[in-house]
Amino acid sequence: MENSPHSTQNIFPPQGAAAKGALGRATLAAIHAKISAMPAAQERVARIFVERPEEAIRLSVADLAHEAKSGEASVIRFCRTMGFHSLRDLRVALAADIVYRNTAAPRRPVDHVDRLCSALQATAQNVDPDTLRRVALAMKAAPHIDIFGSGISGMGAHLFAYRFSRIGLVARAWNDDVVADEILASRKRGSVAMIVSETGLTLRTARFLEHSREAGAFTVAICGQGTEALAPLCDAVLTVTPLDPLPERGEMAPLIGKLFLCDKLAGELIALGQAKPAGRKRPKR
Repeated sequence: MENSPHSTQNIFPPQGAAAKGALGRATLAAIHAKISAMPAAQERVARIFVERPEEAIRLSVADLAHEAKSGEASVIRFCRTMGFHSLRDLRVALAADIVYRNTAAPRRPVDHVDRLCSALQATAQNVDPDTLRRVALAMKAAPHIDIFGSGISGMGAHLFAYRFSRIGLVARAWNDDVVADEILASRKRGSVAMIVSETGLTLRTARFLEHSREAGAFTVAICGQGTEALAPLCDAVLTVTPLDPLPERGEMAPLIGKLFLCDKLAGELIALGQAKPAGRKRPKR
């Protein structure tokens, strides 16, 4: 249950009919954008809508509370956080969004290219060189680097570990937060703990960062959203510009900006002289 029943209403006040009209075709995107700033009980409700929208629109307040392991009051607060007075209003808007997504014309290949290029250009322009260098210096001095991600970001975490390993660093990736917690004892002071995430702060990423910081690690986030919520738990945050429109479920495109930042970090490390470009080794004769 949430500690303050009024806290989320102050941050995201209900918008009434105006919000319902605005969200008709972008309800899922709006939930996705706000999820990282929600209290834990509301976040669990939001994830049901994001991950299982077709099922969520058929659930009652009691059903949603049971599925999310939250109170019924948290379900109502979630609806109001999203600008709706009741679950019924939210379900109507979400149903319209689902119909629109299922009937909308598929994007042309050129649309995908423009969308990716725009996000990548914005990421390149907005990356802070001082933050990039500070992270690279921490990685240079670190005895090892632990990288955590879940879902598609978990795939990205393994690619990050591969890239850093190829330039001579000790890097390992974790997808399971339980396993990541279990190896906490081996995490040395001065190591780097990095998360790769699209949505930003979740229960899993928060726990990983908190425990890593307690162990004396330099904490870093590579994320597309939720930087304000992540900042208190991180020594550095590198932001990827989100795709516009937001990605659909299962799209691989959100990884591209994160992998770009991975290569930027690798390049910075090589420039610092700690790492070497991975070259081909000739087979022994």
